[in-house]
Amino acid sequence: MPATRPPYPPEFRAEAVRLVRESGKKLQQIAANLGVSEARLRKWVRQADIDAGQRPGWTTAEREELNRLRRENRILREERAILKKPPPSSLGRPAGAGSGVLVRRAGEGASPCGDLVPCAGRLDKRLRRNGDGAGYRSGPAKTQN
Repeated sequence: MPATRPPYPPEFRAEAVRLVRESGKKLQQIAANLGVSEARLRKWVRQADIDAGQRPGWTTAEREELNRLRRENRILREERAILKKPPPSSLGRPAGAGSGVLVRRAGEGASPCGDLVPCAGRLDKRLRRNGDGAGYRSGPAKTQN
Protein backbone atom coordinates (compact mmCIF):
# COMPACT_ATOMS: atom_id res chain seq x y z
CA MET A 1 0.00 0.00 0.00
CA PRO A 2 1.51 3.36 -0.98
CA ALA A 3 2.33 5.84 1.74
CA THR A 4 -0.18 8.64 2.04
CA ARG A 5 1.01 12.19 1.83
CA PRO A 6 -0.29 15.11 3.88
CA PRO A 7 -3.07 17.16 2.25
CA TYR A 8 -2.09 20.02 0.01
CA PRO A 9 -2.38 23.43 1.70
CA PRO A 10 -5.42 25.56 0.74
CA GLU A 11 -3.16 28.25 -0.73
CA PHE A 12 -1.59 25.71 -3.12
CA ARG A 13 -5.05 24.51 -4.20
CA ALA A 14 -6.30 28.05 -4.78
CA GLU A 15 -3.22 28.89 -6.88
CA ALA A 16 -3.65 25.68 -8.93
CA VAL A 17 -7.32 26.56 -9.63
CA ARG A 18 -6.32 30.10 -10.61
CA LEU A 19 -3.71 28.72 -13.04
CA VAL A 20 -6.30 26.42 -14.68
CA ARG A 21 -8.76 29.29 -15.15
CA GLU A 22 -6.34 32.06 -16.23
CA SER A 23 -3.34 30.47 -17.94
CA GLY A 24 -5.10 29.03 -20.99
CA LYS A 25 -2.99 25.85 -20.73
CA LYS A 26 -4.51 22.39 -20.69
CA LEU A 27 -5.42 20.91 -17.33
CA GLN A 28 -3.14 17.90 -18.00
CA GLN A 29 -0.12 20.15 -18.54
CA ILE A 30 -0.77 22.22 -15.39
CA ALA A 31 -1.24 19.04 -13.33
CA ALA A 32 2.05 17.63 -14.60
CA ASN A 33 3.88 20.93 -13.85
CA LEU A 34 2.47 21.04 -10.29
CA GLY A 35 3.06 17.32 -9.62
CA VAL A 36 -0.58 16.44 -8.90
CA SER A 37 -2.90 14.05 -10.69
CA GLU A 38 -5.33 15.33 -13.30
CA ALA A 39 -8.29 13.92 -11.36
CA ARG A 40 -7.22 15.73 -8.18
CA LEU A 41 -6.81 19.07 -9.99
CA ARG A 42 -10.16 18.59 -11.75
CA LYS A 43 -11.80 17.93 -8.37
CA TRP A 44 -10.26 21.13 -6.92
CA VAL A 45 -11.61 23.18 -9.85
CA ARG A 46 -15.08 21.61 -9.49
CA GLN A 47 -15.13 22.28 -5.71
CA ALA A 48 -14.01 25.88 -6.29
CA ASP A 49 -16.95 26.33 -8.71
CA ILE A 50 -19.35 24.92 -6.09
CA ASP A 51 -17.92 27.20 -3.37
CA ALA A 52 -18.31 30.20 -5.71
CA GLY A 53 -21.96 29.30 -6.37
CA GLN A 54 -21.41 28.61 -10.08
CA ARG A 55 -22.32 24.95 -9.72
CA PRO A 56 -24.80 23.03 -7.50
CA GLY A 57 -23.47 20.86 -4.68
CA TRP A 58 -22.19 20.88 -1.11
CA THR A 59 -19.83 23.74 -0.34
CA THR A 60 -16.63 23.08 1.58
CA ALA A 61 -18.08 24.67 4.73
CA GLU A 62 -21.26 22.58 4.49
CA ARG A 63 -19.25 19.41 3.95
CA GLU A 64 -17.03 20.17 6.99
CA GLU A 65 -20.10 20.81 9.16
CA LEU A 66 -21.73 17.59 7.96
CA ASN A 67 -18.60 15.59 8.82
CA ARG A 68 -18.38 17.26 12.26
CA LEU A 69 -22.05 16.44 12.99
CA ARG A 70 -21.66 12.84 11.83
CA ARG A 71 -18.60 12.41 14.08
CA GLU A 72 -20.48 13.94 17.04
CA ASN A 73 -23.50 11.70 16.35
CA ARG A 74 -21.29 8.59 16.28
CA ILE A 75 -19.71 9.52 19.63
CA LEU A 76 -23.12 10.14 21.22
CA ARG A 77 -24.41 6.77 19.97
CA GLU A 78 -21.38 5.01 21.47
CA GLU A 79 -21.88 6.80 24.80
CA ARG A 80 -25.58 5.89 24.80
CA ALA A 81 -24.77 2.24 24.11
CA ILE A 82 -22.31 2.22 27.01
CA LEU A 83 -24.88 3.76 29.36
CA LYS A 84 -27.51 1.19 28.33
CA LYS A 85 -25.31 -1.70 29.46
CA PRO A 86 -25.80 -2.83 33.06
CA PRO A 87 -22.99 -1.84 35.40
CA PRO A 88 -20.51 -4.57 36.30
CA SER A 89 -20.96 -6.18 39.69
CA SER A 90 -18.64 -8.05 42.00
CA LEU A 91 -17.91 -11.71 41.31
CA GLY A 92 -19.72 -11.61 37.99
CA ARG A 93 -23.13 -11.82 39.61
CA PRO A 94 -26.02 -9.60 38.56
CA ALA A 95 -26.29 -6.47 40.67
CA GLY A 96 -29.25 -5.42 42.77
CA ALA A 97 -31.97 -7.11 44.79
CA GLY A 98 -32.82 -10.64 43.77
CA SER A 99 -29.31 -11.15 42.51
CA GLY A 100 -29.70 -14.86 42.18
CA VAL A 101 -28.24 -15.79 45.60
CA LEU A 102 -30.44 -18.42 47.19
CA VAL A 103 -31.07 -18.22 50.92
CA ARG A 104 -32.70 -21.22 52.63
CA ARG A 105 -33.67 -21.92 56.19
CA ALA A 106 -32.81 -25.27 57.76
CA GLY A 107 -35.20 -28.01 56.67
CA GLU A 108 -36.83 -25.83 54.02
CA GLY A 109 -37.09 -27.43 50.57
CA ALA A 110 -34.41 -29.27 48.65
CA SER A 111 -30.77 -28.35 48.98
CA PRO A 112 -29.87 -25.55 46.56
CA CYS A 113 -26.27 -26.75 46.56
CA GLY A 114 -26.62 -29.89 44.54
CA ASP A 115 -23.29 -31.55 43.89
CA LEU A 116 -21.55 -28.39 42.70
CA VAL A 117 -21.08 -26.63 46.04
CA PRO A 118 -20.40 -28.57 49.23
CA CYS A 119 -22.99 -27.85 51.89
CA ALA A 120 -21.98 -27.61 55.54
CA GLY A 121 -23.38 -31.01 56.50
CA ARG A 122 -21.50 -32.87 53.77
CA LEU A 123 -18.19 -31.02 53.89
CA ASP A 124 -16.41 -33.31 56.32
CA LYS A 125 -17.62 -36.42 54.45
CA ARG A 126 -16.22 -35.05 51.19
CA LEU A 127 -12.87 -34.26 52.75
CA ARG A 128 -12.56 -37.72 54.25
CA ARG A 129 -13.60 -39.38 51.00
CA ASN A 130 -11.17 -37.36 48.81
CA GLY A 131 -8.10 -38.02 50.90
CA ASP A 132 -6.85 -39.50 54.07
CA GLY A 133 -8.35 -36.62 56.05
CA ALA A 134 -4.96 -35.49 57.28
CA GLY A 135 -5.13 -32.00 58.67
CA TYR A 136 -8.91 -32.18 59.09
CA ARG A 137 -10.81 -33.93 61.82
CA SER A 138 -14.37 -33.51 62.86
CA GLY A 139 -15.10 -33.01 66.47
CA PRO A 140 -13.11 -31.12 69.15
CA ALA A 141 -9.61 -30.02 68.28
CA LYS A 142 -6.83 -32.15 69.73
CA THR A 143 -3.74 -30.56 71.17
CA GLN A 144 -0.31 -31.93 70.55
CA ASN A 145 1.97 -32.69 73.50
